[in-house]
Amino acid sequence: MIRHDWQTWDGFIKLIGEMDLLIQVSYTESFNLITADGILMGVPSVVSPVIWWAPDEWKADPDDTMNVAETGIKLLTTPQNYLGYSALEKNNKKSLKYWLEFLELKEKEL
Repeated sequence: MIRHDWQTWDGFIKLIGEMDLLIQVSYTESFNLITADGILMGVPSVVSPVIWWAPDEWKADPDDTMNVAETGIKLLTTPQNYLGYSALEKNNKKSLKYWLEFLELKEKEL
């Protein structure tokens, strides 16, 4: 494990870009910016199913270390980051609709 001090976002995504794989097999998530930052930098992530918008090929059972390792090896040996871009784009398009509706409601309240 290599420790890195707190960085600005620009420094952080540069650091992520130096990595080969991210592992984000958490039990709960609201979105997961680290995975999105990894996609931006061309780095795939092994994620748990709670990161619902991520590609299915990236998902592993967080209670099964062999499954996490196998998913990571697959991502390292079979480039699939295009799946990440596609999944993030799909999520952003879907989310934009809801954000615009929300902002329109807030504007009417003012």
